[in-house]
Amino acid sequence: MVCCSSYTKYILLFVLAIVVPIVSQANHKSHQVIDTGSACNILVWIPYWDQSSAFQSYIDNKEIINYVAFFWYTLDERGEIKKYSMADEDINLVRQAKKNGAKVLAIITNLPDDEVEDALDWDPKRLESILFNEKKRHSHIRQLVKLVKDSEFDGLDIDYENLPRSYKDKFTLFVRELSDALHEEELILAVAIHPKTSDRNPRENNGSWAQDWQELAKYADQLHMMTYGEHYPSSRPGPIASPQWVERVLKYAQRNKGIPNQKIFVGIPFYAEIWMHRKWGGYSGLNINLTYSDIMRLKSKYDGVEGWDKTHTSPFLKFTDNEKKSYTAWFENRESLKEKIDLIAGLGICNYAIWRVGGESKDFWPLFK
Repeated sequence: MVCCSSYTKYILLFVLAIVVPIVSQANHKSHQVIDTGSACNILVWIPYWDQSSAFQSYIDNKEIINYVAFFWYTLDERGEIKKYSMADEDINLVRQAKKNGAKVLAIITNLPDDEVEDALDWDPKRLESILFNEKKRHSHIRQLVKLVKDSEFDGLDIDYENLPRSYKDKFTLFVRELSDALHEEELILAVAIHPKTSDRNPRENNGSWAQDWQELAKYADQLHMMTYGEHYPSSRPGPIASPQWVERVLKYAQRNKGIPNQKIFVGIPFYAEIWMHRKWGGYSGLNINLTYSDIMRLKSKYDGVEGWDKTHTSPFLKFTDNEKKSYTAWFENRESLKEKIDLIAGLGICNYAIWRVGGESKDFWPLFK
């Protein structure tokens, strides 16, 4: 989900450069799945590095939020589950969300802990021994179920990203077996899904080729479609999730893969991406996700000029800092989000997964009511 390759180190670098002055901050035994509740659902992801702000955003909008997922856990180089070193694993937040009527999920990722490791990007090697060794895979599944039960979660959000195509069959087997184990305990299984519009486009070889959507839909209760990241730091500048692109991804899921609408949770971006203009032309993306509030602060501090791309129905911001360095940021506002939500509703889907809350505009929320 999630959308970032490294958080704290890059955030610190960028904060020092720009933001500090403005931001203080095989047969499956049963194909039954867990009932995920009403026809329409909203899930929010809570990042550990901004947990207080994000959880407060949930509290402020708890009457319309059905699921809360905490970004607390990763795999080490041996494939063992561990808590992110900076994560505050507060079971009281889990209990509070459940008391408010939400279902609470634990997120487990293969994104290294950059506070204690040199690795900075999603690491598929951490899954290799798990997926290709039956004994290790079954042990991993037992540990995941134990984690969920011990910490009083309602289920698990598997966010294993950037896996190669050669992992596909084993990843499907893992999800199938994990589904059995969780469902025996009446626990929920969600899987984060890379966006794609085909199974052949090399530009979409971002981990999506390791995900057999049709098979995963048989076993997972929710498929969290990461319909954001259309443009990203190493790409050219552009919208995070234009409605046209989101529509192509969702139609591929519905029409080509036959995924039921009730299992599709459409990823909604509340974050921004920023690119610095190189002196001699071109761009250099900064590997940091800003919030809407950050963008508005940048606009105010540097007298930035906000624009609107009619083709992609997306806003952007241009500004120059005190060192005469120029930047372009693409973000989401109420108008761009409304375009996507109307489109999604037109496809018969009304489940949303928001990456991520904390720092968004308050006027985003009425769109979901």
